[in-house]
Parts: sequence; C-alpha cells; structure tokens
Amino acid sequence: MKKYLLLLCAIAACSGSFAQKSKKKSTKGKAKTTATKTLATSGDMKAEAGNGFLVFYLTKTDTVHARTLGGTVSDVKITPFTSGGAKLCSLSWTEKKKVGELKTKLEESTSVRTEIYDPATKANLFTNTKTDTDITEVVFLDKVKVVSETQYKKRHEGMDLTITPAGDLIVKGKSSETKYVYNADQKKFLNKK
Repeated sequence: MKKYLLLLCAIAACSGSFAQKSKKKSTKGKAKTTATKTLATSGDMKAEAGNGFLVFYLTKTDTVHARTLGGTVSDVKITPFTSGGAKLCSLSWTEKKKVGELKTKLEESTSVRTEIYDPATKANLFTNTKTDTDITEVVFLDKVKVVSETQYKKRHEGMDLTITPAGDLIVKGKSSETKYVYNADQKKFLNKK
C-alpha cells in the first residue's frame, strides 16, 4: 500500500512540471513607430532621416532616394536650380562616422555627398562624394609594446563639386578641374572640353 501511495505522489509531483503552460501575451499587435526627422524642405521637396535611412521626397508620396546611413547626418540641403532650360534639384548632406578605437587606430571620416536629380523623370543625373578622414594611430616602437607614439594622418578622397549660377557643374581636385554642362536632349551632364 505504501508503494502505491509513493507512486501516486511521485506521479502527481511530476505531472505539474509537464502540464500545459500559460501562453505569453502577444506583442505583435502593437505597431512600432519610427521617429523621422525632417532635415530640409524646398517647396514640395523634403528630406527626412530616421531609423538609419535618409529619404528624399519629390512630393508627399513620391520617393526618389532612400539611402542607408552609416553615421550621423547633418547639413542636409535641397537646392532647386535651372540648367540648360531644365529644372533640376541638388540634394547634399554631410555624414560623419567613427571607425575603430582610440587605443589602437581611430578613423573619423566626414563625407560630403551631392546628388543631382531631375524631378520630372525622377532620374539621378550626377553623384559626387568627397571624404576627408582624420586617422589617429598608436604605433609601438619596441617589440614588448611598452614604448609608443601617437601618429596623426589625413586622407582625402574624391573631389569638390560646385554648381555655377548658370547650372553647370565644376568638379575640382588637387590637380584637375572638370566642367560638366547639362544637355537637355540627352538628359544628362556632359563633359565640356
């Protein structure tokens, strides 16, 4: 009789751990809101940033450009201009990001990106990126890594872009300068020689 009583108690104790567990409340019903921040506006055009993206709208519903960002965005500008009789717009922004750590090697880069769009066709006509990078590197002078010095370097990539009052583009580097003129028939910027 004692054996049956012990067996019954053991079964009752174990059955509680294998019983159906209560379901967790679902959180899928709640909509996640993404915080977007309007960075620049010009007429119907606007640029918004939020959740790691930069989005450029021609109108309230037309998205022309969506870009994933790797750093923080600042100095967003939308500039409408006329070139070759066509109305175009320039979208430019500055993106800053840090890579690495200060103990070994830290790269702080500042990229200025400019994109030229035709609002009528929603086409990207020209893109330019200029990146300046400040590099801070700790270099060890011995094999035991006791004696070190900090070295500072600068790296420049890309060229400067200037839009003239006539609507032409001037791309300028250290040793060269190129002028681009908009051709309305071909709907693109051509190199002027």
